Amino acid sequence: STITHHAPRTMLRSFTAAMVVLLLGAAPGLQAQDAGAFARYALGARSLGMGGALTADVFGGASPYHNPALAPTMPGQNLELSAGILTMDRQLQSIQFASPLRPRAGIAAGIIRGGVSGIDGRDGSGNPTQTLSTEEFAFFLAFGIKFNERISGGRGLRLYRADLFDDVTPANSLGLSVGLRAKVTEARALGG
Repeated sequence: STITHHAPRTMLRSFTAAMVVLLLGAAPGLQAQDAGAFARYALGARSLGMGGALTADVFGGASPYHNPALAPTMPGQNLELSAGILTMDRQLQSIQFASPLRPRAGIAAGIIRGGVSGIDGRDGSGNPTQTLSTEEFAFFLAFGIKFNERISGGRGLRLYRADLFDDVTPANSLGLSVGLRAKVTEARALGG
């Protein structure tokens, strides 16, 4: 008679299933821990309404914050202000000024501020000490140019600043971006 032993295979399946559940369950929490998470929110009401999916904006007017190649597609000068109160005592505000530079270019500049208030400070024994808050800023500048009626490109500059606590030196970083946009048809565009 033959005895088959399936325990290692069953254990491997159980381990794999447990890891998938843990990774899927942990992903949203881990994502919220990333530095500069506030800057990944969309800029402005239109962009928030579309989930930030405006990298290739077909109709024009989306923020060049998402893709500097969108700067020449601005229909005219505009000033955009937005403010949001989010869950867990978070806030998000932004201001942007954008303008086309006729005949083929455009420019935009703005500030995004993300903050958290009402953080419960505790000492090593778990006793309340003080209420803390944080502030993070992203300052951006974008310039774009149309190569022809369907293709545009641009460059962006971002300065990030994180003011975390009184006893912590603010962190600063600089980001550079390059963007392209190609209008494939009247209703479709590609961007990146």
